[in-house]
Amino acid sequence: MNSTRVLLFLHVLLAATLFGIFLGGTGTFYTSDDLSPLKSAITSKDGVSNSHIEIYERFARDDHGNESQKALGQSLPSHPSMADAHAPLLAQLAMNRSQSTLEDLSVFSNSTPNLPQLATAMSLLIPRTEQQAWISNICRVHIGYLLSYFLRAITSASPIVIVVSSMWLYFSGSFFFDVGHYTLHKFSKSQSRILRNIGYLHEVHHFYFNRQLKFNERYRWQNMCFELPLELFCQLFGTWLGYLLASFASLTGPGLLSKEILVLALTFEVIRSTVVACMEGRDSNHKSYSPVVPKDPHTFLVGPEYHALHHVDPSSYIGSSFKVFDWMLGTSASLRSRRVTIFGNLGTFGVALKKELLSESVSCVEELELDSERSEESRLMTMEVLKRTDILILGSDLGRGQEMDKLVELFKTHQKAKPTHSLLLPEVWSIDTGANACPTLGHQSHGTSVERRPALERYHKRYHDDEDILYRHIVCHSRIEWFNTRPEWAAKTVMWWIRRGARSVPATFDLSAFF
Repeated sequence: MNSTRVLLFLHVLLAATLFGIFLGGTGTFYTSDDLSPLKSAITSKDGVSNSHIEIYERFARDDHGNESQKALGQSLPSHPSMADAHAPLLAQLAMNRSQSTLEDLSVFSNSTPNLPQLATAMSLLIPRTEQQAWISNICRVHIGYLLSYFLRAITSASPIVIVVSSMWLYFSGSFFFDVGHYTLHKFSKSQSRILRNIGYLHEVHHFYFNRQLKFNERYRWQNMCFELPLELFCQLFGTWLGYLLASFASLTGPGLLSKEILVLALTFEVIRSTVVACMEGRDSNHKSYSPVVPKDPHTFLVGPEYHALHHVDPSSYIGSSFKVFDWMLGTSASLRSRRVTIFGNLGTFGVALKKELLSESVSCVEELELDSERSEESRLMTMEVLKRTDILILGSDLGRGQEMDKLVELFKTHQKAKPTHSLLLPEVWSIDTGANACPTLGHQSHGTSVERRPALERYHKRYHDDEDILYRHIVCHSRIEWFNTRPEWAAKTVMWWIRRGARSVPATFDLSAFF
């Protein structure tokens, strides 16, 4: 418990230091000349100690924009020869203070009739350093000033501008952290020992909350000392870069993004990091799930389900607060080392899709044809293949009815994931090629009338809402072909969308898949 308190104190101290550095760069805080220095002087004349404490207070600017200073002089009562009379006692007390006891203090107080005056003299003999003056002036910042600063910040622009500015600053800080996050993962696999040691600063976080989504207390200290300060530094630095970028675009100043809003954003990030440190890294984004990680319900934001997938597969799902970085790099899906089975006839499109899957480093790709006789031997072989399948791709020649339902139910019942992917949901990809659509994909489907389209949409929605599988609907049902798409380009388009987490996937630039 004591070690946790010490570590928390160090983290708060680091957060305050970084916070002060960034605020100093914005020009928002006052310098040492602006603060009211507390100066003391002790003069002695004719054996009489005269003490004067001058306090300089800077007043606010007047109506003409000028500043004024006021010197307050306060003279303490003089005590002739008091310091000389008690000098031996003071020296003895200073030499023996480490061995003094309550009895010594009692004897000393009884032998000294003017103890309050002596205490005053002792305080005058203690020199005031610049550090003491700085601490004294910092203590002058009271709650009223903070409240007035907060009110000035939220009234510096319209509510819409304040909301947009705050979102931009937080987004820029998170995005910079995502860039550093991705870089550290690359460093941890580098051949250079120096880069691997740098990558270890973040790798300890994955040791602390491992791929089984369990906390390992052995790495708690390293996670607190390395990961949390590193994350805070990236957040603060990225927020500051976002402010600089806005200033380059002339979007800062009165009525726009102000320095006060920047200070509030930095303050929020420091408080958030401190709260996470108090929780020892067990925040809302680090939850244990069993037996599998549920579907991510968010489209743009990163929730605990999405971040849990990153701990299961550290090479994907990099985003910390927003998914923009994963959309840019195509790391919103986990395909590496997964086993794929293509069931049905996909023609030349199936050949191109298999090639793209192998380029994504999947473990294997198996192909099964629909057995028209539906023999028991064929059924047993299908069950055996489904056991070792992580991603099931269904061709349109299976139809959309009882046959497909049976196959999906068999897959959900008999599928057994690899130990390293046991927390990932099994996936079902359904290829939907309607009438007069996608003729260049290699085969003509048996067609789907326009009247049956609403029924099929309800059919696909049922699988979209299924909590036991991750369903992706690969759509190509436009009435006319917009482009003379080759199968290779169609397969690349499908994989491009899937790598960015799409569940309704257009195969031939048919954006109606999203509606």
